[in-house]
Amino acid sequence: MKKEGRGIEDTFLVRLIVKRLQCKDVMANGWVLEDFPKTRQQAAFLGRHGVTPNNVFHMRISSAEVYKRTDGEKDEVFGANRTILSSRLRNMETNLPQVLAFYQRLYNSLVEIDGFKSKWFMQDRALTAIQANIHAKQKFARNYFHI
Repeated sequence: MKKEGRGIEDTFLVRLIVKRLQCKDVMANGWVLEDFPKTRQQAAFLGRHGVTPNNVFHMRISSAEVYKRTDGEKDEVFGANRTILSSRLRNMETNLPQVLAFYQRLYNSLVEIDGFKSKWFMQDRALTAIQANIHAKQKFARNYFHI
């Protein structure tokens, strides 16, 4: 695969992720996947393997702002290279709506965060969503075991 310039196949990549999520340290501390899944198919593969995130965060920000924020790194950082960045943004614009809809419809776990706000606002929004999720699970568990 590597010599041919292709990426890792979805099924193999998901199996690797599932295996890693079963490790002791991840089971004890939790996990975060950043920039994955990139397609609805990858999201469905994860779901079929029992990987259902409690919260899916989507930082809403325009492509123009991404270019602006990475301008100083465009010649030094691989991901900020304009050719690579434009390709990634095009792929994201094509696939992201389907991924977000998947998580919202199936798991009701999508949390939208305004990426133009301060980092403290974004952190507060994320922590509030995580706390609400934990509270809902605790309430469910109390109700389930006290019936």
